[in-house]
Amino acid sequence: MARRLLLAATIGGVAAAVFLLAVRDRGGPAPRSLGEAGLRAGRGDQGLEFAGPAGVLEANAPPLDGSPSTTQSTTPSTTSSTTPAAAARAVSVRGTLRAASREGPIALTSRAFVVRAVAGASSRTIPSRTDAGASFDLPGFLPGVYELGFECDGFVPLARSVTVARGIASPHLDVLLVAGIRVRGQVRDLDENPRGDCVVIWRDGDDSEREREAVVDETGAWELTLDAPGRYEVCALPRILRALWLRSDWKVVTVREERIQRFDLTVDLGRALRVVVLDEDRGVAGATVSCRVTTSARGVSVVLPPTDARGQTRVSGLPAAGALVLEVTAPSAGTAATTAGSRTARVELDLGSLPSEARLRLD
Repeated sequence: MARRLLLAATIGGVAAAVFLLAVRDRGGPAPRSLGEAGLRAGRGDQGLEFAGPAGVLEANAPPLDGSPSTTQSTTPSTTSSTTPAAAARAVSVRGTLRAASREGPIALTSRAFVVRAVAGASSRTIPSRTDAGASFDLPGFLPGVYELGFECDGFVPLARSVTVARGIASPHLDVLLVAGIRVRGQVRDLDENPRGDCVVIWRDGDDSEREREAVVDETGAWELTLDAPGRYEVCALPRILRALWLRSDWKVVTVREERIQRFDLTVDLGRALRVVVLDEDRGVAGATVSCRVTTSARGVSVVLPPTDARGQTRVSGLPAAGALVLEVTAPSAGTAATTAGSRTARVELDLGSLPSEARLRLD
């Protein structure tokens, strides 16, 4: 796979990045089905990460202004602060969305996708969908220069530059996406229990700086789209205490040209501890427990998820040796959450002889 990245141009003192992505045909049989796509947010699989906070471009939000002399807030708003004259100059960016194949481009009809539009330090996230003719319409652009990042599930993210010129009704883009390789699997611990309290990290075997992270659901299932076959390294880490774990247990895998491949992971994710906050033997809901874990190499402090209706929360990813300190502070009945009117509980545990449950009784 050949990739070229062109960084260019200063417009009116505002630097804009123009990305050019060239992907060589990887060979192999043409896909029989491009699959049903959905929305995918966050960092693109190619590492394209757009500057500035992202907001959703709502139907009545102010147009995105890419003119060099304009500084625009990126906070979403349902009340437009744009003048009527400026709003009247806003146009749509229109085009078609297709997928590359060995037989030629395939129209992506009725397909959901996301566009991340960037103008200088301003950015917007625009959910969209193609029509029956694979055409799209992205509204709300004032004259200026924009970087548009197209993301569609199952395809490699693609960045395009577009100029909205005065007097031009609507710029037109023909967007050609390349189908990526979808890898999926399930994370299990050494006892073969599904684990959803972790993250799966992939990195390029030839470039260890390029890491991608897959979200793991409660059943331990995960999925990620890669841009090319080749050698990769993958590992799973506990989500809450991931800073404690050295990324040394990388598994080397070879990704083939098949469009969907499965890689299940069985890894040591440490131990878990149930934490219960009690007030006169009754569970305290909504309590916040702080947790500090110290090993011979490092120490990490985290805040656990609030306790449930039974007063329970959970910490996972605990190593086999070290010390654990749990502490909770809760307001006294009828008082505000101040130091003077609060109750505390604290417990210290040896990770070498960890119980299955720790109880914090409020004083």
